[in-house]
Amino acid sequence: MTTSSPSTNSTTIKEVDYYLNPTELFRWINYRRWDGAKSRAQSHPDECSTWIVSRHNTDGRILWRHLPVHLICMQKEAACGVTDESDIQMVVASRQTEQLMDVLLDCYPEGASSPDDQGMLPLHLLLSKAEGEPNEHVINLLLSSFPNAVDVRDKFGRTPYDILRESCGNTPAGSG
Repeated sequence: MTTSSPSTNSTTIKEVDYYLNPTELFRWINYRRWDGAKSRAQSHPDECSTWIVSRHNTDGRILWRHLPVHLICMQKEAACGVTDESDIQMVVASRQTEQLMDVLLDCYPEGASSPDDQGMLPLHLLLSKAEGEPNEHVINLLLSSFPNAVDVRDKFGRTPYDILRESCGNTPAGSG
């Protein structure tokens, strides 16, 4: 069952509980079944705009809240560019996540501009998970949907570029 709550712009925000009623799209993503997730997103585009929420079991406060596009950006297969083309499994997984991201943003382009419970956009999450070279194709998809993402600060005041510098060990002096 989907819980809906009105937002300020008169659209409905769809939300499901991580434990009680996750979407099938979430399940496919959670199990890293990229082709199944892509098919599900295409056949049930409403799930691309459905928030998955985990709440504290005693007081109901939000522990985390993500759209499918956020969940993909937290996966190594989406975050990291493939530098070793000989690792066939990694190449295939990377291409499948790129295709899935393309479908998710086609179905719900607003996902690229939707912050999670920490104020992080998908681009923030992608760059925080990148090891080595970030996946340029996924970055380009996100920026095509929301070019201003580069200027958005999370609840800690960090832009996506700040997060990338932090992950590379180059924290800027005097930033904040």
